[in-house]
Amino acid sequence: MGLVDAEDSVGGSRRRVISLLAEALLPLASASDRALGARRIVDLLAGTVARACQIDLVDENGALATLARSPAEEGPGYSAAAEAAEEVARSGTAQVVQAAAESPVWAVLPLTVRRRRVGVLSVALDHRSSGVDDAEMADLGRIAVSVGAALAHAEAYERAFRVSHTLQESLLPSAVPTAGWFEMAGRYVPGTTGLDIGGDWYDAEILDDGTLALSVGDVAGHGIEAAAQMGELRSAIMALRRVQSGPDTLLSVLHGVGATMGCVATAVSVRVDRSGEMRWSSAGHLPPLLVRPDGDVEILPGEQAPLLGVGYTGAVPLNRWHLEEGETVVLYTDGLVERRDEGLDESLERLTEELAQMSWRTPSDLIERMLQGRDVSASTEDDIAVLVTRLRADPGV
Repeated sequence: MGLVDAEDSVGGSRRRVISLLAEALLPLASASDRALGARRIVDLLAGTVARACQIDLVDENGALATLARSPAEEGPGYSAAAEAAEEVARSGTAQVVQAAAESPVWAVLPLTVRRRRVGVLSVALDHRSSGVDDAEMADLGRIAVSVGAALAHAEAYERAFRVSHTLQESLLPSAVPTAGWFEMAGRYVPGTTGLDIGGDWYDAEILDDGTLALSVGDVAGHGIEAAAQMGELRSAIMALRRVQSGPDTLLSVLHGVGATMGCVATAVSVRVDRSGEMRWSSAGHLPPLLVRPDGDVEILPGEQAPLLGVGYTGAVPLNRWHLEEGETVVLYTDGLVERRDEGLDESLERLTEELAQMSWRTPSDLIERMLQGRDVSASTEDDIAVLVTRLRADPGV
């Protein structure tokens, strides 16, 4: 016998099920998406204690907006429940309504969190004429408390998500530089959809002497602290470019900065001039990739220093390469390449093979192809920063 068809003689059984539902709804308080959480709640209630169910949110003006609704036949009962929901949203007092004897009984309850009404829960029960007794309303009230908590938690999570990712975006460049002798594109992709923002960055600017300065790095860890440390390191690099002569000297100073900050990070600093002369230094970072016009891909050979923040005080190697017209340099963080099921050397070999097979026209196209080609199920869910630069004929020469 279905719950909604139960007779009053088993009202106690119904109340026990409603009580268990209230407990079952508690885990939904950890939901991070209001729409998804509300959909699950509606499906759960409509499949057990209710013929139909609807959750409405109260906006800042006190108006109702439907967040989730179970499929059910339209009728006078819905109209009566909608009118009751408007009144419940204003008064905060639960109501029981029934449009006609053949219509379902609707229990309409406020969703209140810390004296703030966040919404209204409307539950259609069966066709009985006896209404809803006090014990059943009390049990439905428990469900409403759990639903309200879930929606309030999800609302707070959504707000924090927007703030954290706005912070992340504010620490990254809003645009990459442009000039006649190169093409460039950069992209940052968070590894998760939650608040766990990371410390990956990319940066590019044209210096006063006309050379192009690039950097890509990755602070260990996630969260606001990692993002803040990323911002500090990136700012330090931008400042040091004004007074340091090359990538090796810059990273030597940055080793001390990282140790003082107490963070561990990888970084690569690159300089490229109009003639294609490229100099770079690396602190534990993945090697640059070279993509030739014919599609061949090479891992650029070079020496590197240890990670930033480990107390290294030795010399930082300076590497050199000459870029020919049409050659492209790809700088990236490990989220692009690493997989759970393979070693780093295998991952790099796989990435170079994939790049060699890709068809693209611009640096932005190449980044899109690389990101589309990722096997998300096998990835480490780490953040990704990618910076792609292609040398082209300089019309000013």
